[in-house]
Amino acid sequence: MTEKTQPPARLPAQYRVATVARDAINVDRRTVDLSFASAAPVERFFGREVLAMTADAMRLDRIASGRAPLLLGHDPDQQIGVVETARLEDGVARATVRFGNSAVAREVFADVADGIRSNVSVGYWVDKMVLRAVESSAGGDAETYDVVDWTPFEISIVSTPAANRSSNPLRSSCTGGFTRALINTSPA
Repeated sequence: MTEKTQPPARLPAQYRVATVARDAINVDRRTVDLSFASAAPVERFFGREVLAMTADAMRLDRIASGRAPLLLGHDPDQQIGVVETARLEDGVARATVRFGNSAVAREVFADVADGIRSNVSVGYWVDKMVLRAVESSAGGDAETYDVVDWTPFEISIVSTPAANRSSNPLRSSCTGGFTRALINTSPA
């Protein structure tokens, strides 16, 4: 492995998608058990990204604090609940989220319970990545990076995964992610 650190100041927050299983919903408590990240490779503007799914790699303190937000569409002005717990189980990041009592939160929870909204996305900061491989082909070089230190900071209910929102006005055509002006950088 060749170590190549990508400075957090140059890398925007990243997002991944998962889905809600309807049998993981507790209507009385307004909670949902869900997975929010795995080691599945994701194509990014800088190459292929693979999240290390170990306790040493994933900084759980923020997302597991009981205060991390459950957002609607990664919009910090649309908090619809809270992440009650977060943990690693069998190489998958899982959480229990609780929906709030606002009109929007109740509406979104009803859609989740009815199977209308089933996409979940996690926002996270990449704190350190390591270049694992470079594959050469006629189309050019493809780099694969292992993210060996990362911090999830929010979970969102989304209609379309962030990586697929080509028409989203917040999407930056030069980076393939959200623009730096609209996101926070990783705390020191």
